[in-house]
Amino acid sequence: MKKKFTDIFEYEMWANNQFINIFESMDSPPDNILNLMSHIINAQIIWLCRIKKVNSDTEVWQKYRKDDLRKIHTLSVNNILKFINDLGEEEFEKNIEYENSKGEDFSTRLNDILIHMSHHSAYHRGQLVIHLKSANTSFPYTDYIHFIRKIKQNN
Repeated sequence: MKKKFTDIFEYEMWANNQFINIFESMDSPPDNILNLMSHIINAQIIWLCRIKKVNSDTEVWQKYRKDDLRKIHTLSVNNILKFINDLGEEEFEKNIEYENSKGEDFSTRLNDILIHMSHHSAYHRGQLVIHLKSANTSFPYTDYIHFIRKIKQNN
């Protein structure tokens, strides 16, 4: 499982960076685009803090400047990858007790949380595509299978 989740979060790094590349090339990306990309990053940070049982001062919808997205995103995903690489295989099946942003308590298997994190990002990347289309801006091809076939296998 460790290898699969490493692949998934390396994909997350690559896919999100494809969007960040576009945002960095824009003079002034629309707020809705910066808000969504910031939210993707914030969710990663918040979920890792929940998993590790550490407090986070990150807000779900706090917005980053265009020039800060790559640095914060890279740090976030590298922290997730380090966390995954430090786990034993059996730990992916353990339940994680956490509180959501509404203060509700939950218990969920770690592997399910990690899958959720990836799906959450993909959902919002889909929204980013819609916003980029409406702004008549190009958008990247970020399918997971493309990453595995073209990017991952060439490394």
